[in-house]
Amino acid sequence: MHLTLKFLGDTPTSEVDGISAVLARAASSTGKFSIKVGRTGCFPSFRDPRICWVGVTGELRRLEQLQGRVEGGLAALGFDTEERAFKPHVTIGRTRPGIRGRFAEDIGVSWQHAPLHSTGKTIPVAAIALYRSYLDEKEGTHYEQVGNFELG
Repeated sequence: MHLTLKFLGDTPTSEVDGISAVLARAASSTGKFSIKVGRTGCFPSFRDPRICWVGVTGELRRLEQLQGRVEGGLAALGFDTEERAFKPHVTIGRTRPGIRGRFAEDIGVSWQHAPLHSTGKTIPVAAIALYRSYLDEKEGTHYEQVGNFELG
């Protein structure tokens, strides 16, 4: 599970040091804060779920400031800025390509009505991490942590 501040896509290894410097600056200028687990959702919709997620509440202003620092710092390195507004969420899972129709809708409806016993639970945010992800066609997405940056 993860909450993405910025997705970089295919990025050369040579960019990691610059990205890490941006993340370190953004983290050091942001104090620790808390978020809470919120409602469930799917992108693009519950009827056609591609990504199942849980929203977050709590100190969203602090989270949005952190995300803005990351976005701005990476834009200065030449990365494209995100056109869409930041919508903080924790990605829980993705449906496999090709799952559509009634089966996909059943997944979405089940997720829409999932009883989240941890809804409202406070989650401390004390650091951000840089991950490398890669897709294995048999096993799905793998994540490798490349850096960890403590919040100031």
